[in-house]
Amino acid sequence: MTKFFGSDELVPPMPSMGMAAMERLGSATAELLGTNFSRGPCAIDVLRLADDVLPKMGIHVYPVSSTELRGDEGATDPSGGPSIDILVAEELYDQLGESGRRGNRSRSTLIHEFAHAVLHVPVIRRYRAQPNSDHLLRRVQRGKLKPYNDPEWQAWAFSGCLIA
Repeated sequence: MTKFFGSDELVPPMPSMGMAAMERLGSATAELLGTNFSRGPCAIDVLRLADDVLPKMGIHVYPVSSTELRGDEGATDPSGGPSIDILVAEELYDQLGESGRRGNRSRSTLIHEFAHAVLHVPVIRRYRAQPNSDHLLRRVQRGKLKPYNDPEWQAWAFSGCLIA
């Protein structure tokens, strides 16, 4: 979910993942997406990612009204079948190809939600498949989590490793 929250927000704790692991995963993901960071920072074509690459991976990006998102800028739906839906506010989706701050915010929002799809949807689905999984999906205050267990921190850290 793309929004800057305080320490009172309730989130499900995720398995630990520190920056070194994020950087390795980010590099491997960039290669998978056809971006080579070995020669230094370069931009990811987020429009091509949303329209062409992610659907082939079973991840679909949809622009939706901010009413549907209840004030958030983006959300990743862990329910459903084998595919994953990423919802992005229409105004941000329309700005994905723009340069400057508006475009940067839109692209970082989409990559942040992509990070949730990669990092957290498989964990949540695995937890849901286990008997008596309520304790695994319990929500706690973000302020009580270490950053490396916080799904929002993880998603922003991972997206930072992808957006140079």
